[in-house]
Amino acid sequence: MAVCSVCKKRPAVYYRRFSGDRLCMPCLRKQLLKAIKKSLGAPGLLKPRQVVGVLISPIAPLHSIALADLVYRVEKSYGSTIKILHMDNVELSDDTQRLVSRLGEVIRVEAPRVKEAGLVECMRLDRGLAGAAARMHGVNAVILPYTRSHLAMAGLEALLGEWWYWSEALDRWSGLVPMIAGLSSIEAEAASAYSFLIGADAVPRCRVNLAAGRLFKRVASNRPELVYSSSKTIDLLAGAAGRRGTICRICGGYSSTPVCSVCSRYGLDRLVGRSG
Repeated sequence: MAVCSVCKKRPAVYYRRFSGDRLCMPCLRKQLLKAIKKSLGAPGLLKPRQVVGVLISPIAPLHSIALADLVYRVEKSYGSTIKILHMDNVELSDDTQRLVSRLGEVIRVEAPRVKEAGLVECMRLDRGLAGAAARMHGVNAVILPYTRSHLAMAGLEALLGEWWYWSEALDRWSGLVPMIAGLSSIEAEAASAYSFLIGADAVPRCRVNLAAGRLFKRVASNRPELVYSSSKTIDLLAGAAGRRGTICRICGGYSSTPVCSVCSRYGLDRLVGRSG
């Protein structure tokens, strides 16, 4: 059995293609915690002793569980309270429900009954619903389970689609409360490995249609480092696109109107009005 290439002591359980490391569970967790701290270190976003929400999303249900576990480990040293915003179109196994309930209060978030939707639409729904739940339950900021791979795919969809898609490739949004992609410094493969190793089991009831999925896999499978290096280009293009319009007050995405077409279609502005 291969030995961890970092600690040189424990058996390796995962080969991380991006770094070339063969990692044991403690060393994998250590690398991911370091990346999470980097993502959450955005100035002014999180403060000690806040109430922090972690979203369990149909876009990335297993990554959501991994994120909740990692955020709990990071934020407990700052005296923060974790609340799990569980979208009800994600089904958790009994063991996973018990795992999640140990991390913080679980809040059910009712989601529209949609069988399939595009990535951009799903991301906006995530943020709109999470923002409304955050306001109702005293959550100061929401952390979303999007990896660097998800953001890169959103960037590819923006190249193929509308100018306002570019906001989905960013790693933070304003919206109803501050929101951040907690796994933005981690590739999807590593987050999937961690979720498997902690025994996460979650199934989405809504299928996310990834229009740029095949193109992304073709690029990322041969050159995984491009998933990270593309972030600078994405930031430049997204910044330019943002100057064309305004910001949706519900989801924080780019829009030509105060409430974007996705939030309007699903009545999220009315939901926010009811929640106060």
